[in-house]
Amino acid sequence: PPGQQAGFTLTELLVVLLILGVVLGIAGLSPEPVEAQKIESASADIADALRFAGAEALRTTSNFGVQFGVDSRFNTSKDTVTVFYEKDGANQIASHPISGKPYQFAIEAPLLGAEIDFAANFDSRVTVVFDGSESRAGAPLISEPGTVTIISGQISRIITVDNVTGRVTSQ
Repeated sequence: PPGQQAGFTLTELLVVLLILGVVLGIAGLSPEPVEAQKIESASADIADALRFAGAEALRTTSNFGVQFGVDSRFNTSKDTVTVFYEKDGANQIASHPISGKPYQFAIEAPLLGAEIDFAANFDSRVTVVFDGSESRAGAPLISEPGTVTIISGQISRIITVDNVTGRVTSQ
């Protein structure tokens, strides 16, 4: 119509910019940050469980351990970590120091369809026990450093337990 200028209204420009922003945001999203956070979280949880078992063995002079994966004694699945202590010749699930609930947790996949693989190796076993005797003072009962490896896609973490001191490190 005469008297009107050709062009776009401010509303039309804003809608186009909004659509471009959403499309670019979706295209730029990568599952890797979420995956990395889940791996870091799993790594920290496992390191905390190992440190707790070592500290409790030292504090209580009882053997404490960490079991990785399936164990019929604890009714666990393949992706479960269980902290336990030895009492009267049997293993009992330890209580979490904060929640008071059984110290047992599952390693969860970061995204639907993604998987976390973890493997524990403590003298070819999937369990590490920290000695509660005064002579060993919470040191693990392993002959060489033990490791837990966590892998998801391109991201991995290795948690190491020193066989002499029981020191837990994550890299």
